[in-house]
Amino acid sequence: MVYLYVGELIMSKVSVVVPVYNVEKYLDECISSICASTLYDIEILLIDDGSTDASGDIAEQWQRRDRRVKVYHKTNGGLSDARNYGIQLCQGEYIAFVDSDDKIAPEMFEDMYRACKQDGTKISICGVYLWNPELNKTKRVFDLPISGYYTIDYEKMSDIYHNTAWRKLYHYTLFKDGRCYFPRGRIHEDIGVWWVMMAKISTLSVVNKPLYFYRQNNKNSICAEKNAYRHASDTLYSYAYGLNRGLDCIAENLKQKWLTAFGIQYLRNTTVECISSEAMELNTSVLKTIKKIVRDAPADVKKMYYQHRIVGFFTLVSVNIASLWRLMFSFKIRCLERDVLSIQIGKEK
Repeated sequence: MVYLYVGELIMSKVSVVVPVYNVEKYLDECISSICASTLYDIEILLIDDGSTDASGDIAEQWQRRDRRVKVYHKTNGGLSDARNYGIQLCQGEYIAFVDSDDKIAPEMFEDMYRACKQDGTKISICGVYLWNPELNKTKRVFDLPISGYYTIDYEKMSDIYHNTAWRKLYHYTLFKDGRCYFPRGRIHEDIGVWWVMMAKISTLSVVNKPLYFYRQNNKNSICAEKNAYRHASDTLYSYAYGLNRGLDCIAENLKQKWLTAFGIQYLRNTTVECISSEAMELNTSVLKTIKKIVRDAPADVKKMYYQHRIVGFFTLVSVNIASLWRLMFSFKIRCLERDVLSIQIGKEK
């Protein structure tokens, strides 16, 4: 089947974007699982993000073995940059993302594509296995309490709230309008993107089967990131991105419900104890936007809102005090340097 797409011909039902960076240990297994898909009509875009190991060579070998595999080499820009790069190259009716250390079940794309076509939806979502091959363990996680065609209920967002880019199929139009992209250089980058998607659609399809295998024991995964400061700041940044972009996309009659759902999840899933001054300003901006919804929110949400404001205030004060101390210390150093220079000049005379 051939689909019309912005003046071009779409030759695939699904475009699979796989960002690749220094995963020579896992890449073969990942690509092999995608090539074994029971939905044959797919294209596989391997975006080599400046790998310094053998990942690029492995990708090239697969391109020679399977005509559906396309390899693109670029300078390193991070996971989001690689995904955005791949999106621009996609020619499929639907787009999927697979992390290069994970794998998928053979029927994943066939089941999810069929669900979208039968239901007339632009997004489908499936279940997940937490996978640790070193220990030979798999555990079903992120189970969904619903199945089949689903009309989004913003008051029950927790039913479908799982913001990873993978485990989903997206209609290409959700990205190709230029209003949604993955924030570059951030971890937890897919949080904001998911909120934008929830503003763009009103229905989705749920394939309540674990079809995606998420590798648990990869030290290069963002989940292995130990910097709590970066986790907190980037999570908050991603939410702020989702808020700003989402409000531009959501229908006016749904805006209040969407904003309420966003505000509750924001307060429950962000922390301001250890964030950058940039993120602190974003937090203040977000709180101003969601302030109105707090009036009618449950008691626990109100409590979290005021905790954010109080902790945020003291965090901002401490940041400003630290900045003042750094400024004073820098001034003292310059004074000392000037005095030393004056003494040296005096001695020379």
